[in-house]
Amino acid sequence: MRKDVMEQDSIKEKNYKVISFKEIKAKPINWLFQDFLAYGKITMVQGDPGSGKTSLALKLASEFSNGITPYGEKLKKPIKTLLLLSEDDWEDTIRPKLNKMGARVGNVLSFKLDRENDFTPLTDERIEEIIKDEKIGLLIVDPIQAFLPDNVDMNKMSDVRPVMSHLINMANRNHCAVLILQHLNKNVQVKNVYRGSGSLDFNASARIVLTIMKPLKEVSKSISRNLRYAQITKSNIGHDNQCLFFRLDDDKVIDWVMKEELSEHELMLFQPNTAISKKEEVMNYLKKKLAEGELPAGDLIKQITQELGVSIDTVNIVKRSIGVKSTKRGANWYWYI
Repeated sequence: MRKDVMEQDSIKEKNYKVISFKEIKAKPINWLFQDFLAYGKITMVQGDPGSGKTSLALKLASEFSNGITPYGEKLKKPIKTLLLLSEDDWEDTIRPKLNKMGARVGNVLSFKLDRENDFTPLTDERIEEIIKDEKIGLLIVDPIQAFLPDNVDMNKMSDVRPVMSHLINMANRNHCAVLILQHLNKNVQVKNVYRGSGSLDFNASARIVLTIMKPLKEVSKSISRNLRYAQITKSNIGHDNQCLFFRLDDDKVIDWVMKEELSEHELMLFQPNTAISKKEEVMNYLKKKLAEGELPAGDLIKQITQELGVSIDTVNIVKRSIGVKSTKRGANWYWYI
C-alpha cells in the first residue's frame, strides 16, 4: 500500500463512538399515564372513522390540562398539549368539545402559519421550537397521514421509518409524550395491531398501540349503546390488555365508564371473532410487507418468526403457497411479489 494512503487512513477521524452498556445507567419508564402514555415514547391510537379517536385524544388532553389522569390520579403539574389537527374546525368543533370536557383551555395549544396554504410536515423544525418554548408535555397528531412530508409514501417502510425516527428523537430530546391517530384498514382477518393504514412501520415505531372498538354486546344494563373501549393491542413497555372504557355521546363528547384489566374470557364479550390460523397470519403479514417492494429474505423471515411465533418451515410453506418469488444478488436472497 502506498505510504501516503496509509498516512491518510491513519489520520482519518472516526465519526462514531463505541459504547459499553456498562456506561449506560438504567432508569424506569417515565409515565404520563401509566401503561398508556410515556414521556419520550409514541402511542398509536387506531380505529374506524367515527369510532371516537379524536374525542379520546381531546379528552386525554383535557384531563392532563387540569393535572389529572382519566382515573382521577393527580399529576405533578398540569400538562400542556400541542394539537396538530387536519380534519376538524377549531372554532365550531374542537373548542366546544374542549369546553364540554372541562379542559383548562389555556393548556391546550395549536398554531397557525403565516400563509394559509403553507404545510407543516412532522419534520418541520417549527414544531420542535414550539414544544421547547411552550414546554409541551403531550403532542397529538391527528391523523398521521396528513402530516407526512410530500415525498413520503405512507405504504413504504423506507419512507416511513425516517419520519418516525425523527419523531422519536424529538420526543426524547424534549421529554414529550406523543399520541398519533390513524385509521384502520378494512382487513378484519388480521390481528388489530396489523390493521393500521399504511406501512407496518407506523405501529412498529410506536411503543404502545391502542385500538378503539365497540363491544358486541352490553355487559351490564348501565352501559349504553354508545360504549367504546380502547384496548392496548401492543405494548413494548407496559401491560397488555389494559382497556380504557368510555361513553361517546351524540356530540362526540366522552365520559369515562370504568377501569379494568380484562381476562381473555371477558375480552370475548367485546371483540369479534377474528381468530385465524398461524398460516393465515403469515400470509397476511407477507402480503402487506411485500406490497412495499422487494425485501431481504433473511430479515423478513426473522421478523415473522419473532413477531408471530412461527417456524421457518411455516414461513416457507406460506411463501410458496401465495407465489412469493425469490432472486439472489451477491450472497443475499430477496423476496418479492
